[in-house]
Amino acid sequence: IIHTRNPISGNQNEMLSEIAVGLGETLTGNSPGTPLCVISDRRGRSHRIMSYPSKSFGYFDSRKDDSYIMRSDSDDEDLDDFTGAGLYESYPTNRPARIFVRYDREKLFWDREFQSLLFDSLIRMAEEIEGIMGCPQDIEGVYARDAFYVVQTRNQVG
Repeated sequence: IIHTRNPISGNQNEMLSEIAVGLGETLTGNSPGTPLCVISDRRGRSHRIMSYPSKSFGYFDSRKDDSYIMRSDSDDEDLDDFTGAGLYESYPTNRPARIFVRYDREKLFWDREFQSLLFDSLIRMAEEIEGIMGCPQDIEGVYARDAFYVVQTRNQVG
């Protein structure tokens, strides 16, 4: 998840990214623990890791085929000062596997060059989406097989 305006400080020159290993359900499904949290400065193209992940388990596609996860798109998220993420049930077409995450094997956590390239790419992609949409965005996406996939973007609340 990328917030193109820092939702904590309101600073428009900062983006806040929340990153989890596994399917998006690991992050948005309200499972215990915190994601990797990064604040990126748009002007200096610098990145500060604010918290390392503490999610012991990730959810992964157990069938490796065309699986989908449906989630209620309630109007609650359009209410002022309210974000409903993680409050509503998700319905996967295939039950995802819950697997212990070995962070020592995740390139994102030990390869500083990969980390920098990933964070820089996230800023560029988010700025492009924000430019197209014309206002700060709350973007959900996936990084898999060396490519980014945007699965949802909406106007950022708050």
